[in-house]
Amino acid sequence: MEVTADHLDELATAIQTGWDRRAIERRAAPVLRAFDRVRPGGRQEDFIDFLDEVVRRIASEPARAPVAAIGAILWYEAEVRIRDDALRPLLQPDRLGQLLSDPAWPALANEWQRRYGFPTPSQRGNFGVERSQAYDYLRQGKARIAEVLNDLLMAREHVRVSDAHGWSRVIRALQYAFEHSPDLGDHALSAIYVPPTLKRTSSAQRAAPIGSEQTLVEWTDQDRIVLITGSAGGGKSTLLRHLGWLMLQQDKLAVWLEPGERVASIEDLIARLIEQTGVTYSTIQQALLSAGQSKRLQLLVDGGEVWTRSQVRSVLALRARLDAGLIVAARQPQHWVEVEHERVE
Repeated sequence: MEVTADHLDELATAIQTGWDRRAIERRAAPVLRAFDRVRPGGRQEDFIDFLDEVVRRIASEPARAPVAAIGAILWYEAEVRIRDDALRPLLQPDRLGQLLSDPAWPALANEWQRRYGFPTPSQRGNFGVERSQAYDYLRQGKARIAEVLNDLLMAREHVRVSDAHGWSRVIRALQYAFEHSPDLGDHALSAIYVPPTLKRTSSAQRAAPIGSEQTLVEWTDQDRIVLITGSAGGGKSTLLRHLGWLMLQQDKLAVWLEPGERVASIEDLIARLIEQTGVTYSTIQQALLSAGQSKRLQLLVDGGEVWTRSQVRSVLALRARLDAGLIVAARQPQHWVEVEHERVE
């Protein structure tokens, strides 16, 4: 039996009453079979994550956006994922006409942008639709979800929601986080970043100009620790964010660490990435382990001057354990000077 839109409605009903595998199997057995085909023996959080990634796949299909993407997101967010009683009514067809003027919409749209890569700021107006149009969007969205699930179930094509898809999901969410950091106010990083004049000042060599920011990325690939110094307000943090964004563009996993943040274990990094991306634990864990194994993990330390000697040691130990690159931005070198490999002003 194939998955239909009716099965998705039955699935939503079963989930709203609590996680009960038997109830889901009774109401929406084809959906559960598609899930078991991809993640045998999966738990509740794996099932929600599985549906999340199916919707992400649909949202990333330009040929079908925005209608199927909007419908898929609205169904999933309102019927499966959201548990906030104040938010759920906003996503019902009768209320979508007022969604764009609701105070909760900007934050919700930003969260969806991080999670799905859709809608972009220019696409957000597409969500403010009237009742009849909203039902059509939902119908098309559920139909596309059913198609993807049937492809998984019937093995007609290789569309398995894979580790690679989870990786790209994390990378896109981090790109958005770097580009639209709250520290930048209302400005996007790309709108305010001006390439600085960089100078290499390590004690081993005379001061020399650095051709581009890419040189700093290449140094971390060579197992060097890079220390960016300069006066307060000189743009160290902005440069560090740009380097993180550049690394993400090159398919590296860049993790931003706030001044003095406690980072002593992989679990600490996972918690940090979940906070930055909103992606689930299992997806973050797999991406982090994959990055370490392929030497694509980069740690970016901001406000290095406030880190204690103990915190510095913890970060260095974690870097060594994960074989990660490390760039530190600090007004004064403090405890980092003992371990620096390349110093940049």
